[in-house]
Amino acid sequence: MGSSLCCSRDPDSTRRSTMGSTSDRRWQTGDDKYLSDTSTFSVKEQEHQLKAARREEQRLGHEAEKVNSWVKHESARFDHRPG
Repeated sequence: MGSSLCCSRDPDSTRRSTMGSTSDRRWQTGDDKYLSDTSTFSVKEQEHQLKAARREEQRLGHEAEKVNSWVKHESARFDHRPG
């Protein structure tokens, strides 16, 4: 329908542009990945990373709400087509 949501983007390129190169940072997978390496980052840097992660989580939540709304709208249109 002319809408270009997150599905049209390459998720790897988006991650690289927002997180920078991952070759110099090794994150653990899990819930605490932003605060996992205490030897590298100061407390202030860790707080900054956590704040950025929370903003990203909110942004993704809003985008998910938009996708959900779009899917419901398109589904309703599909269900009401004459034929």
